[in-house]
Amino acid sequence: MLDRGVIEPSNSPWSFRTVLIAKKDGSTRGFADLSRPLHKACDKGTKFIWTENCQLAFNSLKEALTTPPILVYPVTDKPFILDTDASNYAVGAVLSQEHDGREHVIAYMSKALNKHEISYCTTRKELLAVIIALKNFHPYVYGRPVLLRTDNAAVSWLQSLKDPTGQVARWLQTLGTYNFKVTHRAGRKHTNADAMSRNPCKSCKHQQDLNQAENYNAKEESEHLVECHSNLEKQEEAVEHLATPLTEADETPDITEITGLIPGNIRAVTRSELKEQQNEMKVNEALLGAFESGSQKPPWESISSGTSALKTLWGQWDRLEMHGGVLYRRFETNIGQTARKQMIVPKSRTQELLHYFHDVPSAAHLGVDKTLEKLKNGFYWPNMKEYVQAYCRSCDSCFARKPKKESTKAPLGTYVSGEPMERVMMAYRSSVHASTSKTPNSMLFGREVTLPLQAVIPQPDTEIQENRSPDDYVAHLQNKLKENHAFARKALKKVSIYQKKRYDLNAKKRIFKRGEAVWIYDPIRKKGVCSKLTPKWKGPFIIEKRIDDVTYRVKRSLRQPSTVYHVDRLALYQGRNVPSWASRFRRMMDLEEANNDQQLDKPVG
Repeated sequence: MLDRGVIEPSNSPWSFRTVLIAKKDGSTRGFADLSRPLHKACDKGTKFIWTENCQLAFNSLKEALTTPPILVYPVTDKPFILDTDASNYAVGAVLSQEHDGREHVIAYMSKALNKHEISYCTTRKELLAVIIALKNFHPYVYGRPVLLRTDNAAVSWLQSLKDPTGQVARWLQTLGTYNFKVTHRAGRKHTNADAMSRNPCKSCKHQQDLNQAENYNAKEESEHLVECHSNLEKQEEAVEHLATPLTEADETPDITEITGLIPGNIRAVTRSELKEQQNEMKVNEALLGAFESGSQKPPWESISSGTSALKTLWGQWDRLEMHGGVLYRRFETNIGQTARKQMIVPKSRTQELLHYFHDVPSAAHLGVDKTLEKLKNGFYWPNMKEYVQAYCRSCDSCFARKPKKESTKAPLGTYVSGEPMERVMMAYRSSVHASTSKTPNSMLFGREVTLPLQAVIPQPDTEIQENRSPDDYVAHLQNKLKENHAFARKALKKVSIYQKKRYDLNAKKRIFKRGEAVWIYDPIRKKGVCSKLTPKWKGPFIIEKRIDDVTYRVKRSLRQPSTVYHVDRLALYQGRNVPSWASRFRRMMDLEEANNDQQLDKPVG
């Protein structure tokens, strides 16, 4: 090392040969962080190169050994002070005692984290620092009072757990052997334990599910919500004009744009736009005009020729109110809550509201009932429940992930079994069948065979002692077989009808037409991926041909060959994202069918 210039010759009269020590003795503060470049240069399989970082670490270690604070001996009858902290790559601790009104260091401790411990979150690293420090200073602190100071409340949180398990339970068991008191100290005062900045732990973050098949972009929504947070006052004002009734005394201007309020693709709206859109529903002619003029409920003759939405609103005349030129409906729940005002939503905006209350991440693709209840808080339009049901039914994400209420299995059919089912064991042949109430031996031979146990135990002689001629025996066997077969057929028919009836209770016969879009049930599990929320249904795909009552040939794409599926694995696609190649494929099938018909119509010869 002297020849390479790593170390320099000493001119001190007390100089001695250089000795490299691999172990830390606790006399240097932050030894693990300071010596990290030196250990990295000595890793196995790495070429030894002395870099500037190595020289800097070497000089820092020499300086740390020769500069204050100087270590002192411990006093056993005084309490100890233990300061712990953790960084991204190491944990450190300082053991000290108070003498003459000042704290004096007894020993330092530091340890580099392994590849598993580096992935711990900040809280777990702080807890790990406490555990390692107590184990390292066990000869000093065991059985003696210790003041544990940390800039993280992790230890206090750990002690408050009621039912700890796993690693936390083991850490609590270790802490229970020491007499310590925890106190919190701010990070700016906790410099002796080398407080460092920390990065968030990936394992403790909430995992964001980014599915490319969704109709929204989670990143855009997140940026949109940040913008909303910065304009909170403006948003609150906009919300009042959208979801609450507006009165003539409001000082809000007539044009109030709702900017940055609704995530997704919901467009901003104004009161004047709402009035115009409600006019498109042909409500203004009868209802809005009556409200503005203060007249009574219009007669039925003026309403009967209008739309169904107009008739529905006319039937709820007593519940309608006008605020700021916009029509609202008074809604009272069955549980006695305060009546709410529901804005009458124009038909042109229903799809936007359904998208916001169902598709965006904050809506979480909830079911019909929960989505409908959210809409009822501030909006109403005729037949709203049917709209919500149709929208949820046509949602691809819901169909692919949620369990199906209706049965997808087809009715049970018959199957004639053959070889190797004919090869049954002796135990099965001598057992009574549940459907025929006869043994297979009696059905085949007209009698029961002698089992091994019956061969060693004396049995009474019956037919053997009877003197029958061959013709009599054949006639007797024929009659016996006819009786057994007739009885078995009758019993088997009765049982098969019963079994089919039981099976078909939850069965539903479904027929798919050629060219229809369908889902395919394909619950393939991928290693390392949680299967609970992964899509179980793939699609949409196109029906190419109906082979029989329960099997279909399905086209997954124009480039892939067709695949045969059972009808139980198919479900009708009612979504809004039919593949672009579907119309082209249907035209190809129609052209092929027309060519086949022309071939059949040609005269033979």
